[in-house]
Amino acid sequence: MIPAEDRAEGGGPPARVRRRHVFYVPGYDPRSPRTYFLLFSRELRKFAALHGIAARMRAGKEDPSTHWHIAADWPDSPVETVVDCLSWHEIAVRDFAVPKWRVALLSLRVLGVAIRTGTVVQMLRLNWKFGIFSLYPWAMATLYALAALGLVAAFLALAAALGLHPLAGLVPAALGLFGLLRLTEYLDRRFYVWYLINDWIFTWRHRTHRDPQADTRFEDFARRVADAARDPTLDEVLVIGHSSGSFVAISVTARALELLGEAGREGPRLSLMTIGGNTPIAAAGRPETRTRRAIRNLVTDDRLFWVDYFAPQDVLNFPWLDPVSAFRLDLGGRPRHNPTVRSARFREIFSAERYAELAYRFYELHFQFLRANDRHGEYEFYRFLAGPEPLESVTREPG
Repeated sequence: MIPAEDRAEGGGPPARVRRRHVFYVPGYDPRSPRTYFLLFSRELRKFAALHGIAARMRAGKEDPSTHWHIAADWPDSPVETVVDCLSWHEIAVRDFAVPKWRVALLSLRVLGVAIRTGTVVQMLRLNWKFGIFSLYPWAMATLYALAALGLVAAFLALAAALGLHPLAGLVPAALGLFGLLRLTEYLDRRFYVWYLINDWIFTWRHRTHRDPQADTRFEDFARRVADAARDPTLDEVLVIGHSSGSFVAISVTARALELLGEAGREGPRLSLMTIGGNTPIAAAGRPETRTRRAIRNLVTDDRLFWVDYFAPQDVLNFPWLDPVSAFRLDLGGRPRHNPTVRSARFREIFSAERYAELAYRFYELHFQFLRANDRHGEYEFYRFLAGPEPLESVTREPG
């Protein structure tokens, strides 16, 4: 949370929102945008039932896979929202097609860099729970490696016990290793080891400018956000980044503001909401990273309102992250405006039954940020999308 003495006055939000443009940035996910269209459609209906309003969502004619329309009929006035899903799932699909042995070798390099640059140590120092869980995929990968070595040793010993040349055990050992690899892929449906390792590798490429395909995609995202922010018929332009999409959304928003220049003060209110973010993976450690530069710019930019929502129960997000102190940002004497850091308070907005079901299902818990509430609360994802109030008015200081 920004200390009161560090707050600075900037442009205020509109009194009400009638037309909004939302740019949703998913995390590192190989699933197509249709997955999110179906999720948003289903959960919007639940949200509407909770509030006793009519709300509907349809695919746009221009690009139905990523361009959607929401119409919500509130008592005072209807709200129209255009949602652009800034999907980059092709990047994840590309990465998941890389042979696992190459992924394993590259992951060792990435882990070595993360240790050498102090990224791991800083994450552990900032939040031990998140820091330890960030190392979870390598711990599991080590178990897989030990199982592979044990399998090879067992087949070689069996060949020797049968009086065969020890190398005769290599053929069945190779078949066993292939079976073990397939088993790890099957187990990934529950344990997400290869998924998280690929996520780490992508983040390393992003922070070191080693992924031109992703850079080109994100530059296009920034231009689309900037174009929307020039539309005088809109009341609010809202960028939402979830999970790894949080640091992508930060970079995209910072670049969009660069493209806008002073024109960013004349159009609709521009807001950024990061939810379930794991920003330290992209910003911690040495040397200076693009994410840290983007954060520094957004922290002092009064054209923007930025709120970061976290859930303490979610091991895949980083709670109570004040980026200025965490990354020791030098603001050069400029006044601070962002971000406001808030808890989504899952215990209060979801039923006890749902909360109990998710206690040990960390991946499903991570996606509760995108689910409709069971109870009213400050954090209501679909009110941010389709409600009549701007994000800045909905977000309250804790009482």
